[in-house]
Amino acid sequence: AVAGAAAAELRSRPLPRVCLGHNGPVRGCAFSPSGDRIASASLDGTVRVWSAASGEELLNIAEREGLFCVCYSPDGGHLLTGSHDTTAGLWNSVTGASVVTYHGHSSTVYAAAFGPAESQLVATASWDGTAVVWPVMGGEPVAVFRGHTQDVNGVDIGGGGHGFAVVTGADDSTARVWDCATGQGLVVLEGHAKAILSVQFDHSSTKVLTGSADRTAGLW
Repeated sequence: AVAGAAAAELRSRPLPRVCLGHNGPVRGCAFSPSGDRIASASLDGTVRVWSAASGEELLNIAEREGLFCVCYSPDGGHLLTGSHDTTAGLWNSVTGASVVTYHGHSSTVYAAAFGPAESQLVATASWDGTAVVWPVMGGEPVAVFRGHTQDVNGVDIGGGGHGFAVVTGADDSTARVWDCATGQGLVVLEGHAKAILSVQFDHSSTKVLTGSADRTAGLW
């Protein structure tokens, strides 16, 4: 009933709120944890922050090359982006100041994710076939995950007090779960017929959701 009411409310709205300003395709977008701001990442090389209430542009962060993804930190204070220039970036979500640039991939960083707040970690997935976990405030990688045979399109970090895990999805049609501390593979999830384009842990980190080019979503 709750879902039905929400859908009815969406259908009753006369027009969507449009955030105008990008000069290229928007490849990623995210709500802030408070819900009052929206971030969008574009191939025009910018990430922009908008008022969710009015659609007004509040911030324009210029990157060097096209951006493929953006997400908010759990506390809303930072934005994480992935770029065609092989880097990921951490930004102050209020001022737009650059905080950290993560160097280490050799191809486009297609996906990025914050870990749970207590982890103080971020993860990046790249078309170089790897995923990397980094300390959120920069430094040497915590772990580099190698095992996919093609581009890695999705990444997420889950877990809690007993350790953290990473899930990745790739063009090789598999998803893989890894131990964040050791970098070792824990399980390979096979069943999709085409590339896996997105992955996510549930809130308990006991289930994985995958989205595939084979037109299916998988719950594992």
